Amino acid sequence: MSNDAASPNAQTLRRPITEKDFTMPTTSQRRWLTAALAGLVLLLLPAAATADTSVVGWGTQQAIGLGKETVSTVSPTTLPGAQGATAAALNQTSSYLLTPSGVLVAGWGSDLGLAGVSPGVLDPLPYTLIPGTAGAKAIATAGSTLIVEADGSVDGFGVNWSGEAGGTPGSAIETPTPVEGLTNVTAVAASESNSIALKGDGTVWSWGRHDYLGSAAGAAGPNTGIPTQVTLPAGTPATAISAGGAHFLVLLQDGSVWAWGANEYGMVGNGSTDAVTVPVQVIPPAASGDPKVTAVSAGNQSSFALYSDGTYKAWGLGYFGELGLGGTTDEVNAVTVPTSPYPAAVAAHPSAYPPLKQIVSTFSTTYAIVAGSGRVLVWGDNSTYPGGQFGFGESTPFYPYAWPYDPTNPGTPGTSGQGVAEIPQPLGRLKDVPWLGVGPVAQDEIAATGSVLRVENNGSSAPAFFSHPVGTFSAPQLQVFTSVGEPTTVTSIRITGANAGDFSIDAAGTSSSLLPGTPYSVPLVIPADGALHVLARFHPSAPGERFATLEVSGQGETASIQLSGFGTELPGSTSGAQGDKGQPGSAGLAGPAGPAGPAGKNGVVVFSSTRARVSAKRGGPASLSFLLVNGTSGRLAGATVQASVPRALGTANSSGATGIPALPSGSSRRVKVGLAIGDHAKLGAHRIEVAFKAGSKTVTRTVRVRVTD
Repeated sequence: MSNDAASPNAQTLRRPITEKDFTMPTTSQRRWLTAALAGLVLLLLPAAATADTSVVGWGTQQAIGLGKETVSTVSPTTLPGAQGATAAALNQTSSYLLTPSGVLVAGWGSDLGLAGVSPGVLDPLPYTLIPGTAGAKAIATAGSTLIVEADGSVDGFGVNWSGEAGGTPGSAIETPTPVEGLTNVTAVAASESNSIALKGDGTVWSWGRHDYLGSAAGAAGPNTGIPTQVTLPAGTPATAISAGGAHFLVLLQDGSVWAWGANEYGMVGNGSTDAVTVPVQVIPPAASGDPKVTAVSAGNQSSFALYSDGTYKAWGLGYFGELGLGGTTDEVNAVTVPTSPYPAAVAAHPSAYPPLKQIVSTFSTTYAIVAGSGRVLVWGDNSTYPGGQFGFGESTPFYPYAWPYDPTNPGTPGTSGQGVAEIPQPLGRLKDVPWLGVGPVAQDEIAATGSVLRVENNGSSAPAFFSHPVGTFSAPQLQVFTSVGEPTTVTSIRITGANAGDFSIDAAGTSSSLLPGTPYSVPLVIPADGALHVLARFHPSAPGERFATLEVSGQGETASIQLSGFGTELPGSTSGAQGDKGQPGSAGLAGPAGPAGPAGKNGVVVFSSTRARVSAKRGGPASLSFLLVNGTSGRLAGATVQASVPRALGTANSSGATGIPALPSGSSRRVKVGLAIGDHAKLGAHRIEVAFKAGSKTVTRTVRVRVTD
């Protein structure tokens, strides 16, 4: 789902809605945003949680458990309740975390795997355990969601358009339900219309849309929810699988890579742009002594093979630079065979191509984890509205600095900015990353990361003030926080918790020679590998145990440590007599009125499709879903929506204008456009133009409807 909501500014002047209130992607952005959605690209690398490791996310707040809003977070931010997760799977509206206790979910909609959750409910928050998933080993999501249970069976749930969740194609499944015939499964991958599974014996199985099942027999039959074996060479087991928007990659034990599926931009990698129904070899086994492919990753319309020496090859669509080859973007750019980054680009930017240990690719943005440091590189698109896929903390679609970008030394802003990068760029403050999961349109990302901002005495017991008399102040205790490897701008130092009033910050700064009572202020900068020293005091307000938390926050990270103490009565003390009542004081002179505040910025009206692709059957209905957000200070009234339908769908050329009820400032609404598909509609994908009109402004959105028998 698009992250297009905006919050109205409280000071925005009341005025009529005008054309300036609308936000629209560019023509090229609209074109590519209507392409088929990518399947999940998921890393399943278990990592023991340490005190310095947190799970962070950026993108749509409601989809990643950060809030119930459609606004975006553009800097990696710690996810509440996600500590200990070992993998993440994301689709357009929700996210799933694999944890020792089971699979957790956050987001909205009816396909969360929780019984009784109706469409449009922005719940649960932050994350809720899906019952019966304790011990789960793997997860994947796209059109539907898959869970590999502890016994090696697979459960599926979701919209199930083509049978990709199992069972009867077209029949939605609300809660995790076993997929027939699957045992001893070690990994799963999902596209919007198909699912694939890797078994412990090295065989690969597929179910869903018939022409992408990976076998001649499957292509000749109907869509199915029953897994069928993919046709691969006998005697060489598969070791890894990946699913893109509608194409699939398999890595065999000998290092060869096989692929099949949609291929309009060469993402299968066999040198053509024709669809492939039966797997073909696109990378041969490695010769003796040569680097060997160790991992594969399928993006929406791109593919990657990672080699044992940390290098990679890419193929498919490179319009946004998502292949990372270092060339020049070209709207018709289709790389049809596995290709290494161009030597000239590597020579000019050697630090941008270090050895990698994993690649995850999505709609138009690609992420990679650097071997050794666990840092994250990113390339491709940073401009899909509202921008920020690169995690720089910027929401502008076109980042104003030239590439390569150095976050510690940005340099001179560019004159026009750039929205894409074909050279890998460093992403934010992520380090020591063991796994990274991305969503289908490069707007929702979750990763486990080692922290930069840390508590110095991490791993030791929390500091205690022990016993202290009620109403008196203790001597200050020193708490130390460090910034590992790079500077940190601290924006908040505070004490929280039920007994926060029993503790106070006496002094804080980057010098260890602080004197009690020294004032401090934020923001302040902790130098790279430097320390922040905080003096804290205990002054109990009541007898007994008292607890609070000292938190230091900056640049999307929070380091915290618990404070404790025990309040005691003053020995031998007695209550004093009540003093005389004081005389009332005289009133002071009134101060002058302050100046008027600045006018707030204009808000925006957002109209965006929640699904770029919809499936429907001949003679049946199709429902197009949109999100309308009034982020202005005025009431939005008199709006209409109308769909232009191609003749090939066998229905009227227009759905007729439908009025939309008035929408108050700051509110959002789901808008449905229904279509009746003709009995003789042409099979395949059709482009539907949907026009939203409010006042004198018309915004057009495009959705693809795929017609099946």
